[in-house]
Amino acid sequence: MRRRISFIHGMVSVVVIMVSLAVVSCGTYLTTNSDRGMEKYAEERYAHALKFMEAGRFELAREQFAIVNRIAVSPELKALAAKGQDKAVAVIEAKR
Repeated sequence: MRRRISFIHGMVSVVVIMVSLAVVSCGTYLTTNSDRGMEKYAEERYAHALKFMEAGRFELAREQFAIVNRIAVSPELKALAAKGQDKAVAVIEAKR
């Protein structure tokens, strides 16, 4: 009887450990894919902002840079967006 309870206890422990590992793995996978998706979207917005700057549409560029600054994952892209936003604001202010 004790052997049977010990065996059941061991099996339950193994199942709990396996389920815990699966949950942690799925959480890491989803976070990583989500971050990649957001970074790709931020890069697209950054490219649009640069095109708006070239076209002289500084308000639209400023808005796009602000979006990038909020959603970018990498600090490098955030820094580029902040610089771009500062430049766009400076041009807007100079034109007023």
